[in-house]
Amino acid sequence: MTVREVGIFVTKRPANEIVQQHADHLVNVVRRNMPNRLKRRLDPEDIVQSVFRSYFRRRDHSGLEADSVQDVGRFLVAMTLNKVRNAIAYHQRQRRDVRQEITFSGETREPEISIDDWNSEHVAILADLLERILQGLPDIHREMVLLRMSGESIATIADRVERSQRTVIRVLSGLDKLVKEESL
Repeated sequence: MTVREVGIFVTKRPANEIVQQHADHLVNVVRRNMPNRLKRRLDPEDIVQSVFRSYFRRRDHSGLEADSVQDVGRFLVAMTLNKVRNAIAYHQRQRRDVRQEITFSGETREPEISIDDWNSEHVAILADLLERILQGLPDIHREMVLLRMSGESIATIADRVERSQRTVIRVLSGLDKLVKEESL
């Protein structure tokens, strides 16, 4: 039996009241359920905004019956989780796969395994890959990479190799292609 069948008139709460009441909780739901790699591409607040847009469109056009705080909260959480799952699926499809990204811009990213868990085989594989990549680079580029690996800033590297910061960034950014080619 629906609310309309009983003859009770339900007034719809204003949109800003619903948003104020549920937005923070929904952002936290997104943050807890979205992988960190995806957070670099998609802001949790964008997903929440999409949830509210869908909810209000659905409420206004299809006449959702219940508008109580608990019912709306549960419904919004369910919509949020579905949107997060859809975003994860979308960003893990083939060429868009966020799991294949390699960053060199100094961003922190969660390691696949902790460095404490590495064994001699992991170190040997990494050393071999690094050696193959460095061998294929011109001397000046190799020096830029080694300086960056030792923790030097872009500005310091540019000064040492007597190149512009833009050149240093371009060289370091081009490494992701080399790494992908070598690791295949």
